[in-house]
Amino acid sequence: MDVSKYPENGEHICFLIFAFLQADCGDLCLQRELFSLGKDLNIIGDRSADSERVHADNGGIESDGHLDSNISMCLDDILPLVDLQGDRAVAAALLDVAESLRSIADQFEDRVVNQATQNLRSRIEESLPEQWVQLLKHEVQRVINQGVGLENFPQERVIMACTFTLVKGVCRQAPRLLRNLFDAALVFVWCGT
Repeated sequence: MDVSKYPENGEHICFLIFAFLQADCGDLCLQRELFSLGKDLNIIGDRSADSERVHADNGGIESDGHLDSNISMCLDDILPLVDLQGDRAVAAALLDVAESLRSIADQFEDRVVNQATQNLRSRIEESLPEQWVQLLKHEVQRVINQGVGLENFPQERVIMACTFTLVKGVCRQAPRLLRNLFDAALVFVWCGT
């Protein structure tokens, strides 16, 4: 996936989508797909080199036989962290935005989201990836039109929250669709088609 065609903020949008999808992701298959995608997009911090160095020094075990006191070093390979390369302040601000999008997403009715997720999944599985942006746009509009109480939020954020929620819902059911659906969400949010 080439995000260079989305100047400047394209990287930020990728980061937002990824952070949203990664939050509270309990599905192991989806976690693996996200990890692979995050590595490819260079938005997962790779601290495994440091971890390997520490574990090579002492094998991860203290002299008393207990595990290293910094257990997070042992978990680096299974708990990847979203890490926007570069400016930490921008990364922190984007994580805050992703959190606010999750708060908006919590306002959507489960019944509406579940139906939209099923509709989107069945339609994209019968379509070419080039058509997914339009299919995603259609379902997002349908969910937003049924939303109650969403008018108090900035419309742009409601659209992003709905888009990311539907992508996450479909990818929980079919993790193999992550890359193409991630790309469709990026195009939809970036271009607003």
